[in-house]
Amino acid sequence: MQHFKPFIVIGTGRSGTTTTAKILHEKLKVFMGNRFRGGHYEDLDFKDNDDLFLSRKIDLCTWRICLADLIRKRQKEDRPWGFKNPRNAYLLDLYFEYFMSPNIIYCIRNKKQIVSSLMKNYGWAGEVAETVYNERTQIIEEVLEQTKLKHLILDFTEYLSEEYVINKIKNFFNLQ
Repeated sequence: MQHFKPFIVIGTGRSGTTTTAKILHEKLKVFMGNRFRGGHYEDLDFKDNDDLFLSRKIDLCTWRICLADLIRKRQKEDRPWGFKNPRNAYLLDLYFEYFMSPNIIYCIRNKKQIVSSLMKNYGWAGEVAETVYNERTQIIEEVLEQTKLKHLILDFTEYLSEEYVINKIKNFFNLQ
């Protein structure tokens, strides 16, 4: 059985992660999960485990056991797979302990656009939205710098066509 490196789609939220995960799942046939939150292509198996840990309803040991089980299940699928959840920015250093060199796609977008979108979509005050943006950006960039993991950056500040995103992903990760 081939063990595929997962595609981990990261970003601050409202940064293009849903578009990227949808393209991976629907166009490039990367298994991004069976159950999604709305139309966000967030694999609920990974999201639920992360949310339980981040809300302190389970401890680190339990989170790790559940994560290892999820990874084993995905590997048994014997096909390309991945996941995304903007909140996984807080867990990246832990996730990267499980993968030698995952396929990382970092979605970015202009700060003002993201903050505005967070406010509009979640009803957050500007200060809260900006704090979330700053926290997640800082964490993601620090972890990527520390790990030196190769990653594709997709900048959604300007409109990116589906064809463009597909070609960038295919070329960067040498996909057919």
